[in-house]
Amino acid sequence: MKRIILFLIITFIVGVFSGMSQNSIPFNKAGFKNPPKQFYPTPFWHLNSELTDTGIVREMTDAKQKAKFNGVAVLPIAQTKPYFLSDAYFKK
Repeated sequence: MKRIILFLIITFIVGVFSGMSQNSIPFNKAGFKNPPKQFYPTPFWHLNSELTDTGIVREMTDAKQKAKFNGVAVLPIAQTKPYFLSDAYFKK
């Protein structure tokens, strides 16, 4: 439980500070049509099955190259294996 609370606090802090720099770029039409990478979406990544090295690499590569995501926010589901925030999870 402590690990989950710590994870949520860190995620919140990172989200707050990453959004602070977004106000420093003035709006323009060209920038809106082709935004800088810092404005790419950062969706939740639902972890709902067994994590494999191959699967993680494939998912992250697709998220960056095909969907142009700036990153992901990990959102585990109860069925995630290895168990979220366990020692085995961090080895992945």
